Amino acid sequence: MKSVPLIIAGSFLIEEPRFEDSRGWFQQWHQSSSLEDACGFSFPVLQSNISHSRAGSIRGIHYSLCEEGQAKFVTVMRGKIEDFVIDLRVGSPTFGQSEKVILADSHPRSLIIGPGLGHAFQALEEDTIVSYLLSSEYNPALELAINPFCPELSLEWSQKFQHLVSKKDSIAPSLTAQKVNGFLPLWSQSHS
Repeated sequence: MKSVPLIIAGSFLIEEPRFEDSRGWFQQWHQSSSLEDACGFSFPVLQSNISHSRAGSIRGIHYSLCEEGQAKFVTVMRGKIEDFVIDLRVGSPTFGQSEKVILADSHPRSLIIGPGLGHAFQALEEDTIVSYLLSSEYNPALELAINPFCPELSLEWSQKFQHLVSKKDSIAPSLTAQKVNGFLPLWSQSHS
């Protein structure tokens, strides 16, 4: 496993070797000890999610305020996405910044998104399937969102497709509104 830290602390691009022959290919997808070595924090997998998206679909910006924090391990099983990590930790040196990476089934890599970070992506191909391994279980009272078109964050969504966004995400508040209301994680909590 090769781990490449991104600019936003707590996020990593993970590359696994893929072994191909006449039958197809084999790749190790997840190993707890290697994942924890790569990211430097405990990452128990307590929930697994899968999404299926049409080209142009935008999911996010999502994050959790659960006490134990919620990390995500994101892998594209089919298709291609532009994936965004957004620093939502008040007090962080990179607060409000984002980083975009391309994930595709044709390239064996995944993204670790640490606790306190926001996550959003746009499907770039039809029938895109994304897997998420989560370090905490879903708690509806603590799962929050920021509008993916928040002007303060200025995420650059592909204009090649019609943007398909859920009603929940399209009416989600801005970064400032979530900050003013005390609904953002704190840098000190994610680094204590």
